[in-house]
Amino acid sequence: MSELIAAIEAQAQTRPTEPAIVFEGETIGFGDLRERVRRRAGALTEAGVESGDRVAVLAGNEPGFIELLLGCLHVGAVFVPLNTRLTVPELQFQIEHCDPRLAVAGEGFDATLADAAPARRRVALGDLVGEPPNLAGAEFDGVAPAMIVYTSGTTGRPKGATHTRSSLDAVIRQGVAAHDFTSADRGLEFLPLFHVGGLNIQTLPILSVGGTVLLHRGFDPDAVFDAFENDGPTVSIIVPTPMQVLIGHPRWTELDAGALRGVMTGSSIVPADLLDAFNTAGLRAGQVYGSTETGPTSVVLRFEDADRVGSCGRAIGTAEMRVVDEHGLPASVGEVQIRGPHLFAGYWNDAEATAAAFDGEWYRTGDVGEVDPDGWLTILDRLGDMLITGGENVYPAEVEPVLASAPGVAELTVIGLPDERWGQTPVAVVVAADGQEPTIESMREHGGARLARYKLPTRLELVEALPRTALGKVRKNELVARFSR
Repeated sequence: MSELIAAIEAQAQTRPTEPAIVFEGETIGFGDLRERVRRRAGALTEAGVESGDRVAVLAGNEPGFIELLLGCLHVGAVFVPLNTRLTVPELQFQIEHCDPRLAVAGEGFDATLADAAPARRRVALGDLVGEPPNLAGAEFDGVAPAMIVYTSGTTGRPKGATHTRSSLDAVIRQGVAAHDFTSADRGLEFLPLFHVGGLNIQTLPILSVGGTVLLHRGFDPDAVFDAFENDGPTVSIIVPTPMQVLIGHPRWTELDAGALRGVMTGSSIVPADLLDAFNTAGLRAGQVYGSTETGPTSVVLRFEDADRVGSCGRAIGTAEMRVVDEHGLPASVGEVQIRGPHLFAGYWNDAEATAAAFDGEWYRTGDVGEVDPDGWLTILDRLGDMLITGGENVYPAEVEPVLASAPGVAELTVIGLPDERWGQTPVAVVVAADGQEPTIESMREHGGARLARYKLPTRLELVEALPRTALGKVRKNELVARFSR
């Protein structure tokens, strides 16, 4: 039995009426949560799902998402959360790649899943309830896959980062260590649960120690202020874009932090002015650094260290962190690498990408960082071309092939430029076809059916030629420098 399942079972036996999840006026106690999870497990068994089978889930934030994950752990199935912001072609690729035994649609996503998985067996999350199975004597295989979360590689091809049952337990322990969680904690959660940030930084760790998850469907600034004032959260996760929205809200100046110990942020390099504003308001802003492959909690700026603005913290728990130069030797500035039991096991059905992701036991993050003698890490840049807009990763190599066939385009590349609201924004740098003049509107319309909206460029720059190396690679750094002025 996984540590998480054992923890839920223990809480259900000793504290059955204590709140586990609060969602839209409904409170689910630990006893009820255990019963719901067992019924999810029973429904999976009745649907023919066996140990090792994948269960793909397209759902927003709702208690059933967590219940189904726990139900999959019970029966040994592999939980595959799908990003609800993706287009149907993007979802189709991931569904075909993981080859699920069952595809599950959360509230409001039945039609999208039907389009993305027309030949798959599908069921609504609300209908996936059965009789609790007999789980006595079920063996626990720690190296067996527990979860596949899709991310994009530097080539733009989606990759399924696979966490085992043991690595997922280690990820949860990392979250507890980062926050010193106890059963008294109440986590305000509105980040998407299909991201490891929304699921693993606080949600599952809080449940594992008997705390309460205050679950919201998504980010609504008034709902967040209401929760701060009325629901007594002790922690939350607020990434840069929502931070900026909250700071600019009329209720910000009257904010009463109440029982809040602090908030965690991350997902990109966080502007110092946002951190200063939160710290000044009494919402001490810590940070979590990591990735889908690391669970993500690896390097943490704890609440008591929030005054170290600029640093994302030090390695936490059993995670180890190092910085190496281009030769793989220890350095003060270089690529950040992570090691520990919380690392993913590899990319699903992609041995080549898995091998490239590791330097021995160390996961290569692709980030450039600076570490001081005491182990405090500052992220400086990305080794690759990836940009982060509003907390979402965008890989130009995924966007460029789609936009290359847009009307009026002879050549193009996509770069990330700074943006006050989103952190970065995708920008298309285009060489126009003879006698034509492409527009940003035509490019967005062309790419909108195949790419999620946040991946589409928001700005277009026309050039006579793209600067290239002798081997033909576009010199993106020159374009970034040119158009950032």
